[in-house]
Amino acid sequence: MKKLLLSALLAAFLHPAPSFAQLEYIVSPTVPKKFVVRTKKAIDRVERYFKREWGYQLNVPVKVILSDSEAFLKPYGGGRSNGNECYGGFARPRQLVLCTEVDGFKRSSFDVIEIQKGITAHEFAHLVQFEVTRGNMRPAWMIEGFAEFVFFDLIPNSTRIDRTKTIQNWKKTVRNVGPLQSLEGFDAVNTVENAYTKSFLAVRDLEKQHGMDAIRSYFELLGRGMRWQTAFEQSFNQSPAAFYNAFE
Repeated sequence: MKKLLLSALLAAFLHPAPSFAQLEYIVSPTVPKKFVVRTKKAIDRVERYFKREWGYQLNVPVKVILSDSEAFLKPYGGGRSNGNECYGGFARPRQLVLCTEVDGFKRSSFDVIEIQKGITAHEFAHLVQFEVTRGNMRPAWMIEGFAEFVFFDLIPNSTRIDRTKTIQNWKKTVRNVGPLQSLEGFDAVNTVENAYTKSFLAVRDLEKQHGMDAIRSYFELLGRGMRWQTAFEQSFNQSPAAFYNAFE
């Protein structure tokens, strides 16, 4: 029996399970190989996260585009640029774009590697949201807050990143952010300083109170065409207004 178990473990190590999603990598020739390797590892990690936490597999074709220039993205719908550089990361339905920023991802420090993993997790969470909700993604604080929650949930606790202290510090940084209700639209979330952080803290509260199953239920109800306010009340047993009052 022990020999069989050891053989199975060895086989799993030498021949890891294939990715759940049908991934097509489209890589700019100037993107460092180490960036590609890290991205594949990060995607594998977040896929396993959704399998474990939601019992969910993103079993659809997905284009993963790794670029360091806006020009490379044009045939694939363009992107969000900073001058002539591809900047940050973003997701569209069945398309994930990650950019190798000159002063960021091309370094190899611990912090930069974790940031790359985190951005990959955040954007992959959006891919899942697009599929589960069928594009009915509202409100903005819930959408971005959950993506940040996945990012944070996958960061290892260490001497470099103390998760408890990080949460304490983030609660201080959002004191000057407006009420959560003001972050229902994407324009506000994408322009208000620390809006993502406040959105994360709100989703974290929901997860602590009601669990991950309730969060998944919420997104699934959106996918059935339900109004987000109704889906929220059914999933979390409270109206958005009641949650806003308690959260603030």
